[in-house]
Amino acid sequence: MPSELVSAVLGHNRAAVLKRVKHNALAGIAAYGMLPLADGETVLDRYLALREAARRGPKLGPNRRHSHAAAVEVALEHLAQVAGLPDASALEWDCESRLAEEPAPAWQLGDYTVAVVLDGPDPVITVTSAGKPLKTVPKQVRSDARYTASREHQDLLRDQARRMRAGTMERLVAGGGALAPADLARLRRLPAGAAMAAGLLWQDASGGIGFLGDVDAGGPVTAVHPYHLFQAGELARWQAEVVRRRLRQPVRQAFRELYLLTPPEREAGDASARFAGHVVSGRVAARLLSGRGWHTHHEYADHQATRPAGALTAALSCDFHGYWGMGEVEVGRVRFLSGKDAVPLAEVPPVVFSEVMRDLDLVVSVAGRDAAGHLSTPAAQSRAEVLAALVADLRLRNVTVDGTAAVVRGTRATYRIHLTSGSIHLEPGGHLCIVPAGFGDKPHRRLFLPFADDDRMTSVILSKVLLLADDARITDPTILTQLQGRAPS
Repeated sequence: MPSELVSAVLGHNRAAVLKRVKHNALAGIAAYGMLPLADGETVLDRYLALREAARRGPKLGPNRRHSHAAAVEVALEHLAQVAGLPDASALEWDCESRLAEEPAPAWQLGDYTVAVVLDGPDPVITVTSAGKPLKTVPKQVRSDARYTASREHQDLLRDQARRMRAGTMERLVAGGGALAPADLARLRRLPAGAAMAAGLLWQDASGGIGFLGDVDAGGPVTAVHPYHLFQAGELARWQAEVVRRRLRQPVRQAFRELYLLTPPEREAGDASARFAGHVVSGRVAARLLSGRGWHTHHEYADHQATRPAGALTAALSCDFHGYWGMGEVEVGRVRFLSGKDAVPLAEVPPVVFSEVMRDLDLVVSVAGRDAAGHLSTPAAQSRAEVLAALVADLRLRNVTVDGTAAVVRGTRATYRIHLTSGSIHLEPGGHLCIVPAGFGDKPHRRLFLPFADDDRMTSVILSKVLLLADDARITDPTILTQLQGRAPS
């Protein structure tokens, strides 16, 4: 029997392999990495093609996405051999560096100058005329063939930033990953990597914590997890500093939701029932869990979803009929396994525990049958911390945070805005409805979120707080009618 991989190494089955890659065949993807480069094809071209194939994985189902991703990783290892590099990691850094080092050249069209530049980690196309930047791209520029090339280069850099944000940066923060000086130097050679790394908090070998310019980067540095800041009593101080510097961290770090072991969980032994009893959509839950590295199962009696969690394995039990995509699923208990044995929750590393609970909270919040009314205490606390830091930075003396609500003492009324639902109550009694079309799509002019994550609900709620904190300037008749006759209590 001919071997597909050996034939690919010899270049005998190029057309067949390309067809199988197009249809997402796992062995075909792995063989694609071993094909000799075609005339005019570069290692970077093949690398980008494999990254494009990887993007199709999440659409193939919760478990197939893992085998698809594994096939792409094998193909990258094979391509590294073709390129004469030691491994896929070296290949990735080499190709990502080439993307950043080969910028699309600026070009002229009459009085217009067009260029692709980085705004922090994000690539943008700028158009200037007589040295002045334009807010919109003129029609004649858009119709030029060179503008299409600029857009394509922008997309390449945008994909690089997306991969770095969702991959490298998220892993560093979620796992407390350490970088040796050589690895940090490689990261900072990428413009997007340098911008993102500068927005994170790090800890050096001596225990010092700060941004990259504040720590000793001559030795290994570790991305700080908020648990360590909380333990040191420094979390609020660093949250305020992130807001003061107007830093949009590439992933949630200072304001990351923190899940601590509760006394009942400590007494429960080796299983947490924090989210037990919540009913979720199996199809949506499986997609969310898979995106966080979980494998979903239906054939095992004890655990229906598992994922690596540091040196342990997080194992979730669920109750359903059939399989994950068939209907509703009732979330059960979660355990942490060492081999086949459950580890007492008190012995699970706090960062590992927090990150697993964060995954499950996402599932219950998004896929839950009662998701509209669910916001866990850590998630609500994170939203309150963002508001508290923003209020302090803007010196809004008429706004206070009271548990999971913001109290705004305006000139027209006193408002209590719930940070879970965004509902607004008027004191001493009453309700204010603010739901104009598109509210929150364009955030309040003074709103700043200290992380790059898309969090529309937080944006909407904080925009309401800022709007009501300056209620003397409200001109919307639908709001003024509801406040007629009111006075601050």
